[in-house]
Amino acid sequence: MSAKLLHMCIGTSNLERSEGFYRELLGLEVRDRYSSDGWTVSFLGNDASAMELELVFWEGGGLKYQPPGQDVHLAVCVANLNAEHERVGTLAPKCEPIVDHLVNGKKFARYLFACDPDCNWIEFLERNERYS
Repeated sequence: MSAKLLHMCIGTSNLERSEGFYRELLGLEVRDRYSSDGWTVSFLGNDASAMELELVFWEGGGLKYQPPGQDVHLAVCVANLNAEHERVGTLAPKCEPIVDHLVNGKKFARYLFACDPDCNWIEFLERNERYS
């Protein structure tokens, strides 16, 4: 199996400040931004690489990923999430159920999280219009 690297995700306490910081430091510009259910996600990138930085801001402060720790993760794109769930479940120490995620009532992403032997999270996203 060959997976396409998509993004690295980190949480932020101030989205605008972080966007400005990464614009100034690394030349990253906002490519997409989505808000739903008390959180906003911003994808930053530049012409030097297709890989993106995902910033997540939770209204009211604090990071609310469940289970905790998924706010920092490496994301990869796969063609068949059901098959990957089966395969990853045999290799990873922990593999979460598949999530069908909606934003404003529309299908946004289909994904699962699994962890490596050191408990670093990897997000497996099924290919769609945004992730290809």
